[in-house]
Amino acid sequence: MPLSFTGGVQVPPGGGGIKASFTPTVITDPDFASVVLLIPGEDDLSDASNSAHTVTAFGGAALSSSQAKFGTNSISIPASAGTDIYLEMPDSADFAFGTGDWTMEGWWYFNNVWTEYHSMITKFDGPNGNLEWAWNRNPTPGLQRFVYTDNGTHDPSKDFNGAVTIPVGQWTFLSVVRDVGTIRLYIDGVQDGTHTVVGSSFADTASKLWIGSDSDNSIFGSGPGNANLDGFVEQVRITKGVCRYPDGTTFDVPTSTFPTS
Repeated sequence: MPLSFTGGVQVPPGGGGIKASFTPTVITDPDFASVVLLIPGEDDLSDASNSAHTVTAFGGAALSSSQAKFGTNSISIPASAGTDIYLEMPDSADFAFGTGDWTMEGWWYFNNVWTEYHSMITKFDGPNGNLEWAWNRNPTPGLQRFVYTDNGTHDPSKDFNGAVTIPVGQWTFLSVVRDVGTIRLYIDGVQDGTHTVVGSSFADTASKLWIGSDSDNSIFGSGPGNANLDGFVEQVRITKGVCRYPDGTTFDVPTSTFPTS
């Protein structure tokens, strides 16, 4: 029986038995071209951005079904005194932020609060002198902390903390952005702290990028493994050249995985 189509609806002769047809909506990211790292952490550890950076797991970092925000898996990076556990990406111009805006974000699940730093994302391949920036959770009470440098050497005047304790035992959406001359921390979509950039351009060193630990424990830990994340992470995204959350405005946290196009 021949069919005609009206407004996306199949209409047989006589109009009986109308069969609707639907085209599913595909959610896209208008800033996807600026995404330089996207690790969903659901099916594997690969980078789903157009840059497709090589991601290497060390020390036992792996997919785990023990916790998941979306789907069935996330990336497990446990605490382990004496062993650095992390994901590593080679140095890249993608991670040299210079004077531009940027956004780093992800869903994080911390197991504990302890006396060491919990590294989240760091561009810091020690010894001291190869620091670009580092985003972590500080010791008790467990606040967000961001560190940066304009010359490769750690300078405490370029460290700053958020104000809200990141909870343990639950998923939290954390983000940090550069908004022109201001760095802003957010926790679950609410601004958690600001810092006026000292020295307009971030350093550009040969450091690798690490997720879940850092390579210079003299600053962020007392020894190997003592700056590990100690938890789970998924939906890690870095967008270069775009501040997704400007002006300290509260925003709704994602309710699904990040788009991959």
